[in-house]
Amino acid sequence: MKILQNVDTSLKSMRIILLAVIVFSFLFCSFIYTKSMAQVDESRNKVYLLSNGDALELVRSRSGKDNITAEIKNHITMFHQFFYDLDPDPVDIKTRIGKALYLIDDSGKQIHFKREEALYYHQLIDGSISTRVYIDSIGLSLDQNNKYQCRIYAWQKFTRSSGVTEKRIDAECSIRNVARTDNNPHGFLIEQYRLINNNSNKNEQSK
Repeated sequence: MKILQNVDTSLKSMRIILLAVIVFSFLFCSFIYTKSMAQVDESRNKVYLLSNGDALELVRSRSGKDNITAEIKNHITMFHQFFYDLDPDPVDIKTRIGKALYLIDDSGKQIHFKREEALYYHQLIDGSISTRVYIDSIGLSLDQNNKYQCRIYAWQKFTRSSGVTEKRIDAECSIRNVARTDNNPHGFLIEQYRLINNNSNKNEQSK
């Protein structure tokens, strides 16, 4: 009889231990789930920006819409810096153009090919010319298909030994979502990029 009582006591103890394990597991899983959801919400309130096209920074934003518009503008700025900020160094030019073409569709490649045909890069190198782009503003709007349309207002400075020349770089394009990669950290692709004004807007300044 005593043996049966001991067995019954042992079974009760095992049931209590098992119940405690189940309760602990449930509480632990609930904690992990809550923590994970909090991290997801936190990540949605962050925006990836590139400083000078190199260092990836995380910046908090107020809403998902703010995140998207800020990242699109930074993506467009990064493309223009790679594509238009050039020095008379063939290796550097090739590297920067290569980085720029990861951020844009074939419309960017077409401009690049036209530059090559016109010996644009050769003229920069041969004339020891440096170019820099300065963006005045980037306008964004959603079309009826919920696709972002962009209008870029910028200008480019050409610096050579004889002086400085400035040209407009006003352009328009649309934006498509793609996967984030090391070569495209924002996860956007510039499409149908078109220059609408590329004329000289200031007289040459002699040094």
